[in-house]
Amino acid sequence: MINIVFVDDEYIHEKVWHKYLKDVDFKYVISIYDSPKKALEEIANFGHNTIVVLDMKMDELDGDKFLHAIREKDIFIPVIIYSANAMMSKTTNLSQLIKDNIFSYIDKGQHEELVKTISDAVTMIKDAIPLELSEALHEFLEKRPERKDAVIMTKEGHTLTFKDIENEINKKSSIGIGYQKALYKMSFERLQRQEEKL
Repeated sequence: MINIVFVDDEYIHEKVWHKYLKDVDFKYVISIYDSPKKALEEIANFGHNTIVVLDMKMDELDGDKFLHAIREKDIFIPVIIYSANAMMSKTTNLSQLIKDNIFSYIDKGQHEELVKTISDAVTMIKDAIPLELSEALHEFLEKRPERKDAVIMTKEGHTLTFKDIENEINKKSSIGIGYQKALYKMSFERLQRQEEKL
């Protein structure tokens, strides 16, 4: 399930977004925030399988500041700017948006382009990380917090903790993706062994 979070102080009813997204080939849940500050407080609760569609010009907190704030929280989900071009050019530091890893920018009103870009972001999420495995690791470390600091020795001679691995997974780094693939392989091999005993 993909979470699509719309952050825009000009409220648009959820039914409108469902109308635009009716032909997509993935399951999704929509959340709408007309308060960017509230969205910022709650965004970490949505997990890695989340896409943010973000307006730029908002009275409470501009979109570029919202984006920078979630990156400072080590939240590296795709963020699509969906805003009027004129507002963006007057209010936004474009170089900072690039540094903060903006996924794409779509002019407001370009609904088909927005849906295509959301679908591209979904593909990136699915290709980068097996979502269920990522969530399983997080749940394991929540239940067994003492394991967060358990040290693992890599074949290159480096030491990492499970918490380090979780952080790298959240960043979608090459190290994190590599460890996810290794964990996925281990889980599959364990399942095969269990089936052989039946």
